[in-house]
Amino acid sequence: MEEFIRKLLTNFVELTIFSLMLSLGLNLTIKQVTLLWRKPKILLSFLLAVDILVPIVALLIVLLLFDLPQSVKIGLILMAVCPGAPLTTRKIVQAKGNFPYTVSFQVTVSLLAVITVPLLLAILSSLFPPDVDILPRQVAEQVTFAQLLPISIGIAIREAWPQLADDMGKPLTKIANVMFIVLVIFVLVKSLDIVLGLSWLSVVAIILMTVLSLAIGHLLGGPREDTRTALAVFCATRNPGLALLIASLNFPQLGVLPTLVAYVLVGALASIPYLSWRKRIAAQRAEVEMEI
Repeated sequence: MEEFIRKLLTNFVELTIFSLMLSLGLNLTIKQVTLLWRKPKILLSFLLAVDILVPIVALLIVLLLFDLPQSVKIGLILMAVCPGAPLTTRKIVQAKGNFPYTVSFQVTVSLLAVITVPLLLAILSSLFPPDVDILPRQVAEQVTFAQLLPISIGIAIREAWPQLADDMGKPLTKIANVMFIVLVIFVLVKSLDIVLGLSWLSVVAIILMTVLSLAIGHLLGGPREDTRTALAVFCATRNPGLALLIASLNFPQLGVLPTLVAYVLVGALASIPYLSWRKRIAAQRAEVEMEI
């Protein structure tokens, strides 16, 4: 029965991520997607922060807090190498971040995950137990099906048949969001008791990773306040769906699900002061601009 539930969860996670990414592609044009591609300096700073510095922070936390349970260490590493949560865009918009940069980077980082996720896992494979064999090609295939393929299909439909994309985009987005909510509820119910039993050191590790990730994004976000906000949120908000999918397909025996859930919950709480501050900054700037 447990094996059946695990397979059912894995399949539902795959379908949910596929639907979210397809809806993302359907709602964006090539011009929107490639905005940051035409601004290589900004794009490189975003990639440096999200795909290199955040994993380094996670690695340092895992190495320095050596008393962390193995499942927590693996969970933090997984979250660190899996950027681009599907609902990051909404979170950044609420925090008054740079929307055009956000949608462009959301797609870019999701597409590049086909390379970055297996590469980072291979580099960090020494942190995994000896009986866990990380196969980069296999992980790349999994990310391709979950993210690269649906985004590409969505963008292709948008470019070739804009009206069809309009007709499909909104309903599919609603369906995908409902699927995501169902997934979150199921995962919470399944693992909440274990999450609540996590050690204080595990919670401290998650808070540290969240706060340091926000700081990295804010510092590398450049002079524009909305871009700083966008990059900070991108750095701190990882992709639990993709992390769960990779864990379920490659090493389900490690039991990282509670850590992934805890990261989402504790990370969200730890981000509240920063997000509130950024909203106040945006409101103050808007008042000044109105007076001018």
